[in-house]
Formats: sequence, structure tokens, C-alpha cells
Amino acid sequence: MRFSFVVGLVALSAEALACPSLAGYYSMCRSTTGQQSGLDDLTITQTFQNNVPLYRMNAINLETQERVEESILADGRTYHQEHRDTSTGLDVLTQISSSCRQNVLVVSKTMIINRQVVSNFVALISKTGNRLRWANSGQVLGRPVVDTLLCE
Repeated sequence: MRFSFVVGLVALSAEALACPSLAGYYSMCRSTTGQQSGLDDLTITQTFQNNVPLYRMNAINLETQERVEESILADGRTYHQEHRDTSTGLDVLTQISSSCRQNVLVVSKTMIINRQVVSNFVALISKTGNRLRWANSGQVLGRPVVDTLLCE
């Protein structure tokens, strides 16, 4: 029993060490292809919850000019969130899972409205020096999206 506990602890610690340090302030995030609107005033904080990296992101979406906030727990589990879209009045279900691989935060996200998948994508987020790279690929409303935000 003690051996399995130690092995589990080592595996958890190894995953946490594979997670990138993304904490920082980025005044602007711009699309490399123009497929996304970009972000301004992005702040990322990084803490730990039960030895698992927890990223909190706060930014202004340039398309809507709304402040958006998101918390990402990089534990590999799938979480479900429901909310009502204020502009359409529709109920939105979001499924999100996050993990770390080779110093990259991997976020998989699916959005469902009226039992229909409206977006499904994977984001690979990493940092080199003071530059954050946020590569997205997937589909939104049936259209392929492949884009990268560069944040400084």
C-alpha cells in the first residue's frame, strides 16, 4: 500500500513539473492568421490545488470588448459547466479538460448548444521568455480553425 501511494505521488509530481510556468501580464495577444479576434490585458496567475497546477486567466476579448475569466485545472479530468448566453438566451454546456505535456498546457474544449456541438478545439499554450504562444486548432460552427495567438 505504501509503495502505491509513493508511486502515485511521484506520478502526480512529475505531471506538475511538466506544466509550464505561464504566469504573467501580457498587454496584447494577436492572431497570426486573423481567424481570431485576439485579447488585450491578459493576466495569468498560476497556483496549485491539491498539488495540481491551477491557471486563472483574465482578459478582454477584442471581438466583444467583454472581460473574460477562466480557471483551468490541469488534472486531465473533464469538467462540465452550464451557463445561459446573455445575447441569445440559449443554454450553453462547456466540456473542458486540461493536462500538461512537455512543458505545454493542453486544453480541450467542446461547446454544446441545444444538444448540438458548436465548437470543438484544442489549445496548446506555452511560454518562451516573455512571449506566450496560444495555438488553437479545431472547428467552430463546422468551419476549421487553425490559428495561433502571440502574446507579449
